Amino acid sequence: MKSLKILGLAIVSMAVFCCQPTDKQKDLSLKTIVIFVDGLRPDYITAEQMPHVHTMMSAGIQSLNHHPVFPSVTRVNATSFATGSYPRRHGILGNTIFLPSVNPTKGVDTGNSSELIFADSVLEGKLVAVPSIGEILSENKLDYAVFSTGSTGSSWLLNHRIKGMGIVNPDLILPVSLEKQIIGELSQAPKSGDPNALRHAWLTDVIIRYALAAEGPAVSVVWFSDPDGTAHAHGVGVPITMEAISKVDAQIGRIAQAIKERGLEGKVNVLITADHGFVTRKTSPGIASFLVEKGLKESATSDDVIQVGGAIYLSPEKKNFLNAIIDALQQEEWVGAMFTSGGENGTLPYSAVNWGFRDRRPDLLVDYNWSHEVNEYGYAGYSYGGGVAGHGTSSPYEMSIPLIAEGPSFKQAYQNNLPSGTVDLLPTILRLYGIKPAERFDGRVLEEILVDQPGSSSEALGETAIAKQPDSGNSNYRVKLFTDSMPGSANYIIRSETVRGKN
Repeated sequence: MKSLKILGLAIVSMAVFCCQPTDKQKDLSLKTIVIFVDGLRPDYITAEQMPHVHTMMSAGIQSLNHHPVFPSVTRVNATSFATGSYPRRHGILGNTIFLPSVNPTKGVDTGNSSELIFADSVLEGKLVAVPSIGEILSENKLDYAVFSTGSTGSSWLLNHRIKGMGIVNPDLILPVSLEKQIIGELSQAPKSGDPNALRHAWLTDVIIRYALAAEGPAVSVVWFSDPDGTAHAHGVGVPITMEAISKVDAQIGRIAQAIKERGLEGKVNVLITADHGFVTRKTSPGIASFLVEKGLKESATSDDVIQVGGAIYLSPEKKNFLNAIIDALQQEEWVGAMFTSGGENGTLPYSAVNWGFRDRRPDLLVDYNWSHEVNEYGYAGYSYGGGVAGHGTSSPYEMSIPLIAEGPSFKQAYQNNLPSGTVDLLPTILRLYGIKPAERFDGRVLEEILVDQPGSSSEALGETAIAKQPDSGNSNYRVKLFTDSMPGSANYIIRSETVRGKN
């Protein structure tokens, strides 16, 4: 944390704000708490497994068609929530991103706040290319805070200008002046573990003390690192993962009970969601190893072909190898959908998944394949990749997440069937406070769930598919991308499907 304090000095001044208050008087007594349960599958939410969250879901809003941003990884979705925009606009393309001006040979780890702060200083404050929630609320004289047991990087991306109260994370408390206060009043955070129950309990103590205080933030974001952290290490549906989920539910129950005990039910909105789903994993050789084996990359550490996550960047001398790389990957069962700027040679265009960002775009983005197989604990969904379980692909099990909302601003006992996504949360929160954007977000206001609006007064445009196959070659590789949308919104990614074999 010491180095983080020093690096914090590199944070640059904030950008011009994009929003102005409407003439409608803002309700300064209204509080909104957005809780991200990292890696929470919708089918984990049962009365037995998560009784507190299930009760809130039954009493308030349950969205049945809610989706993360692709790729289904944490830091992409944290930034998309915070900015109400897709990666094509905010510029955070993955859990690691390639920024040659920062490091010409390897990616920047977006889970590490030190690396992000340094990258932001090199890029003169333009690492995140659009205004973020903390900036917008601050401009409109509303306080904001982030409370997280997730990575320091995801915490920083949720409030990268350190607005309002700031960031409270066991490993990163900013501004520095807040650290002494938190530790003095509530003690040092315990060490992390699987499950991360002790840290979650410590964080909940902080939330109850600060977020629910009368002078506390108008908007708070809470991020619980489980079940993601435990599931990565142990698997989907295994007893220790289910224990982790129950322990997170208990902390959410503590927050709900504190709201009730303080008589704040009519003044506090609570939204519960996730950053992505989760699946069991099958092994794959890995992209870089495969390209070396096929003679398409010189060595595991060579810079002729740089792999950062699923993104492939080719040196000028290797640009003419792109089609050969695509052809080779299309033969492999572990490879799913692939993307290029123009959708060449059987790939889909970046625009189809709202991805890519100016000079940060790679030559190729590779997604891992997936299946509907069911694991020994009864949970469907497998994808290729490393580890025993994970996320990041365009499978329906990773591209489906819960959204629950309860509070004075939302309808009661209402199921929303319209498609929605992570990018819609910021515009919806701003509506609650009478803040009208001066420029359009990628997300929409979820008017159908608001208490003063009619229900599903408009219709979704319906699921559509984009299909591609190579112009030449013998791979018989075919891919379809399924999306849904609302009038005036970008596409919500539902799933991709990859088929190999003869027509």
